Amino acid sequence: MKIRNSKLLLGVLAISLFLGIFLVSGQGVSTSLGPIDQVEIFPPILLLSSNADNTGELKVIARDSEGHNLDLSKFDVEFRSSNPGFARVNENGSVTALRSQSTLSETPVISARVDGVQSSNVVVVKVFDNEPEMSYVTLSGENVSFYIPARWDGVSFENVFKKYQAPKVGDLAYSFQKKLTGVAPKNQWIVGEPGRSDEEVPCGLSGNPIRLGLNISEPFPHNNCIRDPQGFPHWDVILHELGHNFTLGSTKFGQLYGQSSLYIEAYATLARMYAENKIARNFEKYELSLWTKKSINKYIEFNRRVYLGDLRKYMEENLNFEDMNPNILDGIFLKLADNFGWEVFPSMFEIFQPPEDRWRFLENVDTEEEVHTFTICALSTVIGEDLRKKFRSWRFPIDEEFYEKVKPKLEALLTGKPLFSLFRPLVSGKTVLVDGSVEGADRIVWNWGGGENEGGTLPNSNTYSGCGTYTISATAFSNSKSVSESTKVSVPSGQMKTDPIDNMEKPFLDIVKTSVNREDSRLVFSMRLNGKIKSKVENYTFFIWSIDPKEGNDFDWQYNIRVFYDPDLFQNWKATVDTKSDREGEVKIWNLSENHVIASVTIPELEASKTRFQWRARTNMGIDIQDESSIYQYPPRQENEVALPKRPIIVATPEDLPGVVQIAENISLTVRRAGPETPLDLKIENSKIAGLAVNFRKVVENVRIAVRKLKKKPSEVPKPPGLVHAYTEVSTNVPEDEIENAGITFWVLKGWLATHEVSEENVMLLRYHEGAWENLPTNLVGENGAHIKYEAETPGFSTFAITAKAKAGVVRFSLKNLTISKDTLKSGESAIVSVDMSNTGEAKGSKTVKLWIDGGIADRRTVTLLPGESTTVKFPISREVVGTYEVSVGEMSESFEVKRAIEPAKFEVTDLILGKGEVKPGETTTIEVEVKNTGGKEGTYTVELSINGEIKTRSVSLGPGVYRMVPFKISRGKPNAYKIEAGGLSKTLKVKKPEKVEKPEEGIPWLIIGGVIIVAIAISAFALYRRK
Repeated sequence: MKIRNSKLLLGVLAISLFLGIFLVSGQGVSTSLGPIDQVEIFPPILLLSSNADNTGELKVIARDSEGHNLDLSKFDVEFRSSNPGFARVNENGSVTALRSQSTLSETPVISARVDGVQSSNVVVVKVFDNEPEMSYVTLSGENVSFYIPARWDGVSFENVFKKYQAPKVGDLAYSFQKKLTGVAPKNQWIVGEPGRSDEEVPCGLSGNPIRLGLNISEPFPHNNCIRDPQGFPHWDVILHELGHNFTLGSTKFGQLYGQSSLYIEAYATLARMYAENKIARNFEKYELSLWTKKSINKYIEFNRRVYLGDLRKYMEENLNFEDMNPNILDGIFLKLADNFGWEVFPSMFEIFQPPEDRWRFLENVDTEEEVHTFTICALSTVIGEDLRKKFRSWRFPIDEEFYEKVKPKLEALLTGKPLFSLFRPLVSGKTVLVDGSVEGADRIVWNWGGGENEGGTLPNSNTYSGCGTYTISATAFSNSKSVSESTKVSVPSGQMKTDPIDNMEKPFLDIVKTSVNREDSRLVFSMRLNGKIKSKVENYTFFIWSIDPKEGNDFDWQYNIRVFYDPDLFQNWKATVDTKSDREGEVKIWNLSENHVIASVTIPELEASKTRFQWRARTNMGIDIQDESSIYQYPPRQENEVALPKRPIIVATPEDLPGVVQIAENISLTVRRAGPETPLDLKIENSKIAGLAVNFRKVVENVRIAVRKLKKKPSEVPKPPGLVHAYTEVSTNVPEDEIENAGITFWVLKGWLATHEVSEENVMLLRYHEGAWENLPTNLVGENGAHIKYEAETPGFSTFAITAKAKAGVVRFSLKNLTISKDTLKSGESAIVSVDMSNTGEAKGSKTVKLWIDGGIADRRTVTLLPGESTTVKFPISREVVGTYEVSVGEMSESFEVKRAIEPAKFEVTDLILGKGEVKPGETTTIEVEVKNTGGKEGTYTVELSINGEIKTRSVSLGPGVYRMVPFKISRGKPNAYKIEAGGLSKTLKVKKPEKVEKPEEGIPWLIIGGVIIVAIAISAFALYRRK
């Protein structure tokens, strides 16, 4: 019976174990096939031996946008070693060591790709002849984790990093540097990297992971950048390299400063100093220990001495700007922080944050002097003070013209206004053409100086009825913000009449002005034909522009524009454009005079920020009269620059298309041959559009399809009905009557539907066609963790809008204008947080407004409003603990600072000292009263000394925290015990009674008697002598 029961027990245990393994193995794995958001590879560092048959196994994790782990069996996983001669990796993630490295550049790193998505970190592989006995520990934070040796050479790195709260400090620095720069690498790793020489290990190397060097061939602490000689974590290295990741993570920051070690190093240190100072001001708030506080303050004080000392030496020795280095520049940053506060730097870094159209004017920052000038201008803009004088004193070179040019653009960028400027007008007769530059504007309103406002674009022209001087003004609008520009133009009284055909000399070409506007993909030529035409000719082509969206010497021109004089009308120029089969172009013409014309050509490739263009132009008045211009390039070439032009996808048949196409901003593809038997089916990632499917009625050649993301509604189309989730543009060269049917699949964020209180079935794809928006049959076909997938049928392609119909009578609230009545409070003092709330919906409703302070709900108010009604919601706030607090309501945030309240002067008697405890009657003694000012301000205190109830006083003035002895001199003639009192302290002074002097016993005064006898005898003898 016992055996049977034991077998039953073993069976139950086996089944339980199997079920446990099954359940655990499925924990946290999502079956979603939605877009991959992040890929990570583990462990961050591998130590292997080349003399042993050992391998390292890698683990890959892929997550969707909701943070769910994805099942990797449904995806293609690839591994890549940067140096397979030292360590190779197979398709299963098994790493084999081949030979040890001797330099840092030889150290292999391994990355992973899951369905084309690159891992956010790499694995550092260290190969040793004999692997050191070194175990690693993981200390995890929310965003920053450490993977370091537990112990080496008698030093416990694990205990050091725990004692000084390294993960918490790393997370705090991460959050502050993210606030500073707006760039946040996901799941940052910091590893300890051992090596056998200084050449093999870095002191600190940025990336993911950040690598901290440890030279295991030398005794501690040689070349150890994990723990410093004083026993602290190496905060200066750790936070500096973390700062590198933030500053270099911004593409535009790298493009502007990427070639300058001065700025790259100085800005990384600035990011470190910003984080350290934010942490240091709030140690109590962040619950950091005294040990951690001491370690960070040590680095703050040390680096402050170094940087300001280097700046002082630079100035005292009258060095030149060529001697400027990152330490000196960081000394300048410290000076600015002391004068204007640390928060000026996050405002400056806003310049480098998305969206990218904010950055376009930075393309013109080319020379080193312009980079310096831009930096000074940016700091001046955010501080609100012209810093040129200060920076001149620090020997900075400044391009004054460039400063004045870029200042308004920076101001517009930081205020959200459009970037707008007008060029000098071009006049021909009574016709005036004005061109300019505009970015971020919804519309432009013109006034030509004599009439009403009217809409228009750039460039724009006007023909005046009479001569005179006119003021032309134009205003560019972006939502509720606008920028106005004006210029004056003189229209001459006479107009030269010239026969364009007769008696003209040989013409030649003069390029007056060219400009590139990437906003609407225009390349504009202002060309003047100098000279005269001497006779009629058969070829009336005056200008030919040949444009190539790449550079090179083969002149494989993709756009050919003919601008010619109409032989019948003579006074009108005309233009045509010829392009290659896989491109489109549009040309516009503005007639200024018989020898001056402006033309623009629309080139889709202009949107690509890296695309280069070169063009040439010539006149042709017959075989023997020809003048050809130079070759022009845009942007201008930089020395040692390599051009990498974008190319569209070109395949023979739809079957040759890639399985999935990644789209950044736009994608174009050409299929040489498609038809009923070979429909087109394209899968797209990184886009709201998930796929395109096209069935053709017949065989078609050279099918071109382009998909373009749109950040906002195109200006030429009206706003569609309903709520708009996104706009996109799909175009093709195939006529609609040759398309049997077409389908578009697209994603809609669940969060967007929830925010706008829209049900899933009310989503609709709209197509703009023949001047109106038309509804397309739309069906829900699937979903993942964050998105719902829809499919719509369309008869053709154009501009599309993903929309949703709002519920009838929906309640919609808006919050704006978050303010704090005081941004600085004393401890315990109160302030008011206010926010304006409006009901922008169609029905009465209620909403609970929550006040968040430092990530926690501090207060809440429920407000009920009628449609169109507004109110101000107010929250009282108060804090006792000194520090800086972040306040947020909805998407808005502000901050306030609590400082220690300065108490008035407060006095305390701390001691009462008697010069002597006992004195004789009438004897003078000194009594001292010790007084301390325990308050926060200087004050005067009157000391009262009581002697058996008799009061003596003296006044004393003391600063805060100061002690002083106040003396009193007293004497008393009457013997007694006197009670001395002052400030609650008391002592006793005794005055003694005088002692009696005892007389000696009276005896016979023999001396006197003997004297008397002698005197008597003498007198008697004298008398007898006189008688005789």
